[in-house]
Amino acid sequence: MLRLNNVTLEGPDLSGKTTLFETIHSTTNYRWNIQDRSELSMLCYAEMYGRNTDIWHKRLRDRLQNLNDRMIVIIPPLDVILDRYEKRGDDKQNKKSLIELYEIFKKNAKLYSDYPTMGLLEDIEGSVEEITALCITWLAESEATDIDMIANDIAGIAAASDNEAHPVRLQVDLKSYSAESLKDVMEDEIEGKYYKQILSDVIKNIDKEIKGKNEYRSKQKPITTRRFIHTEPTCISLFHTMYRKDRLSFYSTCRSSNTIDTFAFDLKFLIYMSHFVKNYLEIEDQNEMTLDISMHSAHIIEELDG
Repeated sequence: MLRLNNVTLEGPDLSGKTTLFETIHSTTNYRWNIQDRSELSMLCYAEMYGRNTDIWHKRLRDRLQNLNDRMIVIIPPLDVILDRYEKRGDDKQNKKSLIELYEIFKKNAKLYSDYPTMGLLEDIEGSVEEITALCITWLAESEATDIDMIANDIAGIAAASDNEAHPVRLQVDLKSYSAESLKDVMEDEIEGKYYKQILSDVIKNIDKEIKGKNEYRSKQKPITTRRFIHTEPTCISLFHTMYRKDRLSFYSTCRSSNTIDTFAFDLKFLIYMSHFVKNYLEIEDQNEMTLDISMHSAHIIEELDG
């Protein structure tokens, strides 16, 4: 249901990133877009050399709050790092700086290890093949997810961000579901009336634009229009339909999302509405059909004592 856009391998110098990079690619026939190093490395090197780290903390959180990205951090035992250094040296670090950098990586990796988008391999022992298999399994399971698992991950991101994360982003592959399989969400006892009103307003807007009832008096065509967009000041505040050639894209902005109580229902509804609009416009299945969601406040409401 989720397609991973970027996988990042992280860790201190001589941690084995290059070997893992190569073995994941060779084992999976280049299934994922894998990058060596990211914002975590920039943060750790900035700290080591006494530079301002605020911007890298922010950028690292932004990375970890994108559900279509995954970060694997390798922190082997220090004696493994030092043994590799003794055998082959390092063109950038001496033994003292290598140990300092190792401790900085270990500290910052632990600081962000509660994010479900980070897989921390700390002090792990095993062959390259075993570690590779562990990483591949985690990445594959990240893609083979469902609505409840996505909602749990979003709640995990909020929890790792002191109960409010912003922004949180995800892209869903719509071909994993159908409108028929999700239609029961429209009868939800608490949110059903709200969802029906949004869907009604979205369809009314589409009808008006197709008939040319806009400030330009221009009849819109699904294949070219940019005007199939609905906005309102509620929690689900924007829904936009874009259809171009063999790609059908839906975009939604949620200004506020209760990740524990309602987001699973909201996600189910947004997927349902995407399929409903597709069917309403009589658009056939496309090679790519996606729903992009941007959450401006993914939060956990804390219960007050008493």
